[in-house]
Amino acid sequence: MNAQWPHGKNRGVDYLVTALEALTALAAAGYVISGNVVMLVVWEAIAAGYLLGGLALTWYRSVRGQQVPPRTGVLDALSWIFPLVASLVGVNAALLAITVRAPVDGTRAGYTFTGVVAAVGIILSWQLLHIGFAQIYESVQNLHPRQPGLEFPRTDTPGLADYLYFAFTVGTSFATSDASVTTVRMRWLVLLHSVVSFFYNALVVAVAIQIIQQIAGA
Repeated sequence: MNAQWPHGKNRGVDYLVTALEALTALAAAGYVISGNVVMLVVWEAIAAGYLLGGLALTWYRSVRGQQVPPRTGVLDALSWIFPLVASLVGVNAALLAITVRAPVDGTRAGYTFTGVVAAVGIILSWQLLHIGFAQIYESVQNLHPRQPGLEFPRTDTPGLADYLYFAFTVGTSFATSDASVTTVRMRWLVLLHSVVSFFYNALVVAVAIQIIQQIAGA
């Protein structure tokens, strides 16, 4: 039987997660607007903290079988903003990795630093992109409980871990694995996720090839 977190504890965790998501989004917007490498480093630090904390919390809840009430209002809206923000940061980081052809501060170390920062930004953005879609899947599922768009085998009440599994499966293989997509609404969402993932993955491959060529040329 799944345990429920105390109401106050749920609210406190939701506020903390929301604060981290808002901070991540603001830092991302700052980088996208300014294009400053320092802002990218700040965003990466915040995003890494969010990812590590979220992973630990999701694992803890999954192991203990704890269910948390679905997020609504502003909390729910943030789940739709995250994929867009992550994609924009990833594209900007990719362009930074491709276009940097000279040391940014007159030294080879500066050139290497910028390339590494851009690569880390791409990786973090890729992860946040699929985490954002996982939250969207969960949100859509909770909005229509009588007509669930996703069905997981032997799972009556799927949690965030199930949606993360589904989202990363779509993002890496463009397939839905053992989960069933049962509504038109959810099929459109999976289609959008697959298309975005395809172009993002293609961009990552292009950047990787470019970086390898630059290293070989150096």
